[in-house]
Amino acid sequence: MHRGRSGRDRARKQLILMFDSESFESLARRVAEIVLDGLRTAEPAGWVPQERSPLGRRRHITLARKEGRQIGRRYFLSQESIDRALADLTVKSRAKRSPAAAEIDEAMGVRPVGGR
Repeated sequence: MHRGRSGRDRARKQLILMFDSESFESLARRVAEIVLDGLRTAEPAGWVPQERSPLGRRRHITLARKEGRQIGRRYFLSQESIDRALADLTVKSRAKRSPAAAEIDEAMGVRPVGGR
């Protein structure tokens, strides 16, 4: 059976009513929830989250604000950035040692961790 013009018009009106503004808004909200949930749980490949960082939360976030990524409330750093920061911390901690402590360590044959 051929619908004709009135059948097409009726179908079009039903389709328009089906996608009114309320249902479109609820669909948009649901899509946004799914996307945000995915972003919250996602970890970019090759990046270390603040929860697993050997730098500690504060140092990690401070460095990530300069050269990392932020996704939601989580901060990520590349392993290279973490390695560089750890090397800098090691150098700074050695520089803080007094000359007397260095002499004692040398006399006792104690070497700093990392063999330097």
